[in-house]
Amino acid sequence: MPFTDSFLDGLLTEGVDNDGHKPRRPITYDDMRSIADYASRHFGTEYEVGPSGDGMVSGSQSTVSMADMVWSDIGTIQPKSRSYYNNTDVSRTIDGSPQVTKMTDTEKNTMKNMRKEIQQQQEVRRIDELKEEVAFWQGRYLECQEQMEAFLNQREIVTFHDGRYTDIIREVYMELMCMRVGAKNVSKIIKTVMEKITGMTPQRLPGSTFAKYMLLEARSVALVHLKEEIQASEGNITVGPDGTTKFGHHYDAISISLSGKTMCMGMRDMAGGDAEAYRKLLEGIITEMTVGLSEQANKTLSLWESLVHSGEKVGAPTLPGGYSIPGESGTTRLVRTVCKAVQDRRWEKAGKPLQFRDFLHTQGQVKEVPIASFKGNRFNILFHNATGVYYLLNDLLAFAEEHKADNRLFTAVNADLSVLEFQAGARPLGILSKLVTGPMWRFMEENGHAREDSREQRQRYVERLADIRQQRQEALAMKREKKEAKGQRDREKKEELTQKIQEVGGLWKTPSKTDTQLSSLESGQRVKALQTQFTFRRYVLGTPNTGKILNVMAGGKYLSAEKLTTNLKCVIRQAEDDREERQAVHQVSGQV
Repeated sequence: MPFTDSFLDGLLTEGVDNDGHKPRRPITYDDMRSIADYASRHFGTEYEVGPSGDGMVSGSQSTVSMADMVWSDIGTIQPKSRSYYNNTDVSRTIDGSPQVTKMTDTEKNTMKNMRKEIQQQQEVRRIDELKEEVAFWQGRYLECQEQMEAFLNQREIVTFHDGRYTDIIREVYMELMCMRVGAKNVSKIIKTVMEKITGMTPQRLPGSTFAKYMLLEARSVALVHLKEEIQASEGNITVGPDGTTKFGHHYDAISISLSGKTMCMGMRDMAGGDAEAYRKLLEGIITEMTVGLSEQANKTLSLWESLVHSGEKVGAPTLPGGYSIPGESGTTRLVRTVCKAVQDRRWEKAGKPLQFRDFLHTQGQVKEVPIASFKGNRFNILFHNATGVYYLLNDLLAFAEEHKADNRLFTAVNADLSVLEFQAGARPLGILSKLVTGPMWRFMEENGHAREDSREQRQRYVERLADIRQQRQEALAMKREKKEAKGQRDREKKEELTQKIQEVGGLWKTPSKTDTQLSSLESGQRVKALQTQFTFRRYVLGTPNTGKILNVMAGGKYLSAEKLTTNLKCVIRQAEDDREERQAVHQVSGQV
């Protein structure tokens, strides 16, 4: 094999160990010849391959080991071919029995310096290779980082778009709050789950206020659902209260039972749980559901009709057994009774909806009756039906006149239809239906109304909390005043009893003193003095009334002086025994 750079590289990295001795792979004869030729030209001496195959022999009988020849100045070596060695005049003879001599000191130093240079060149080359490898892996790292960023950008979660939070975020908030997660913790839970599971942090999430407004929206939807359930219920409706106390707050709720299921109408934080408070709670909930506009209209019409008729009864109330309800205006009664008489879901016994529809067909002007059923709790039913009554006024007058003798219902309807003021009252109610209640009801049924109404609901909630706080403060102030007044009365009573006890010789502490004081008093004063002793001990000293022994009366009669004296001596002896017992216990505890 020619003595080339690639040959030396293989020999240095693979064929020689760390100490520069013993090659790890076999060295061929051609390898030995190349190295011997190199040594001859480099040192100026003829070298030949030794007989043992592990070294070379010089003409001056000096030996160079195979390892030392490998660590030579490879920088000056030029690639040689086999033909070069075949054409050279250098002699190559194999000596079977050469004399082996050691290298001179100069040759050894030269070889050591060459080894050091070769090692330095190897280290420099290794460092360059490591630098190239580090640069390669840095490039790979940057590529992976770019790929990761691109991957994360592709999975970015959009939470806010076109000035509003997305439907997905709203749905997640709704689901978590249905699982009873607090409004303040919803965003924290979403952020924690995304960071721990997906490794991503959302840029924007709604706060607790958003979650609270969603609760108000849910409340509005629940009220609409409750209204629909009440309207659809055919059986009886049972209303019942319920309450509980938690963390010092008293919560009360109103629930209704209809058709085998129970629904909650509302819950409030209340200052107390008495009957009056429950009545106000139910009234407030119903007012919120019905909006109270029809009630205000009824009161206004009642006042106006009373002024017009000077407080006298007109229409149905003047008839025997008229269909009148206390506090109901004539116009409201007219709308209600007409609905019972001619509407499809009329009064089964006296209504005539089919006959009235046929009557309208004969007139050829109206194809259907624009009157809805009063059954249910639609807040605009009064205004809606007033519109129909005023629209069908002439037809109703004629139909009621024909059937006024059929039953009491049509008699009352005919009487109210004859009152011009009632007819006039139906007209403004119909105008309100067209301009106010009808558009308002349709607007409330549109999607999105709950969110717009949430601010007003929250404002009412804040005002209700302020009212509850005010009621509590007033209740505490009242209790404080009562306590102070009671304390003042107790002090005055004690002062009065103290003055009376002094008038009868002070407190009688022994039976002997009791006898002495009684003997000094007249017979008429003894009972009063004994009663004073009992009263003072009971209300001033706080003596327990065990067995009613401190009572001055029994069976509605005052006790005699003898009975009072016996009872007082018993009380005195009991007080002495208690005092001695306390002293004994005190002495024993002092000795211990």
